[in-house]
Amino acid sequence: MTNSSGDPVHTPHAAGQGSGGSGPWVIAGLVAVVAIIAVAFMVIGRDKDATSEDLRTVAEQSRLQGLVEGAQAGADSATLSAQMAGDRVAAEARSAAQDARNAAQDAREDAARSISAPPAPLPVTPEPAPEPAPPIPQ
Repeated sequence: MTNSSGDPVHTPHAAGQGSGGSGPWVIAGLVAVVAIIAVAFMVIGRDKDATSEDLRTVAEQSRLQGLVEGAQAGADSATLSAQMAGDRVAAEARSAAQDARNAAQDAREDAARSISAPPAPLPVTPEPAPEPAPPIPQ
């Protein structure tokens, strides 16, 4: 701001006054009020008549829930193991089928070569001439 002579006008600021305002203090106050109300509800809502029978019932229900969850985890693990074993067996079967196809192809090729090749000559070994029979004495 400037005055009528063109010189800037300085206005003093009050000590301790910042530019933040009161917004953060209002939010902090609201959070504190909500926390106090929540604690009050927790204290008032507490069941003061919980008996040992109720506690045993809750403990038994928790134990049963743990057993059910453990059984479910075991079933899930067994299912996963069975799937993995099935995949492994299927892969081995595919490999064995490919090996059988390769062996059959090799056998066909060997058969085709043996049919188209001229027969090998049989070795001829001369037999010795029979010896004359000894003379019969008279």
